[in-house]
Amino acid sequence: MKPTRQFTLYLIAFLFSLIWSITCYANEAIDIPVTKNDTPDQTGRQRAPFRTPLTASYTSDALNFSFLYPVGNATITITDDFGAVVYTESIDTTIEPDLFILIDEWDAGFYHITIQYGCNTLTAELEL
Repeated sequence: MKPTRQFTLYLIAFLFSLIWSITCYANEAIDIPVTKNDTPDQTGRQRAPFRTPLTASYTSDALNFSFLYPVGNATITITDDFGAVVYTESIDTTIEPDLFILIDEWDAGFYHITIQYGCNTLTAELEL
């Protein structure tokens, strides 16, 4: 077989596998990195390690927050890139550790997520 034909066959096989993987994994949950939003008030001061109490992920139609351990009342606020509040809800994580938000009708763009509980504030960003 000529090298150009072999290259063409490999290229076609690669493209078909790429298309298959896109359709196969299109609706799998994508993790959203959540970080603690605070600034230390004194430099050089040791702080206790912070463990993020939740995982966040999204698919094409839903946003999912799962609290790994209860933190009491938590307020989740989502704003768009212009600062307008798109969604807000307060939940008691001891009773309701999971929250699902339908996002299939939201416009494409960047969204900013703020999770507040106690004196802690966690932030994340989402691009649809």
